[in-house]
Amino acid sequence: MQRKLRRATVRTRQTRKASNTRFRILEGALDSLLDLGYANTTISTICERAKMSRGATQFHFPTKQAVIEALIGHLAQRRLDLYRTDLSKISAGNDFLDHAIEVYWRQVTRPEFIAQQELVLAARNDPRLAEQISRGMREFVRHSRQPFLDEFPQWRELGSRYETAANIAQYLLEGMAWGYLNKHLDQTAVRSLLEETKAHVRAILEGTQAVVAVNARKRRARRRSLT
Repeated sequence: MQRKLRRATVRTRQTRKASNTRFRILEGALDSLLDLGYANTTISTICERAKMSRGATQFHFPTKQAVIEALIGHLAQRRLDLYRTDLSKISAGNDFLDHAIEVYWRQVTRPEFIAQQELVLAARNDPRLAEQISRGMREFVRHSRQPFLDEFPQWRELGSRYETAANIAQYLLEGMAWGYLNKHLDQTAVRSLLEETKAHVRAILEGTQAVVAVNARKRRARRRSLT
């Protein structure tokens, strides 16, 4: 029994060490992407930034492609974790929708989003990479929008209109991030666009909710008239 426990302890330590090593490699890949871009990121630059030997790195990820494939999931999960954490830090009395839009704006100006977009550009001529990024983004979108439906369960009834409002908010902010990060938009322009986004998204959601409520009342009235 003691030998089994010792072997289990050793395996646990080895698993933890391997997990830490993989994390360091992926962080090195992230740093290389941000500093050098996709084309100039190599196993050597990843090793250098991870402070790992080439042998240790390639034991876990034999090729650059293998690192990048793992990095896609790593970035998506980190973005999701950061978004959920920031979303939970809402002050008492603050509007949840306004808060969420401000949180997502901070999200798309972080290094994780910038690295992800570097991969998106690299994937234009790489169908395999494009599909992996697309799969990761679909999961990110699905999980990142769940808190809204938890906070406002009535939005589930809006169907495609909810998705339209969410898409407008997400993709407008991501486009704004490109303009801001490339110095085409300043803080004043960003602030104005954020306020407009909040107003338009709210109008879509609240306007559609009003229509849903009216239709529900009409259905109830018809049912009563038939009884």
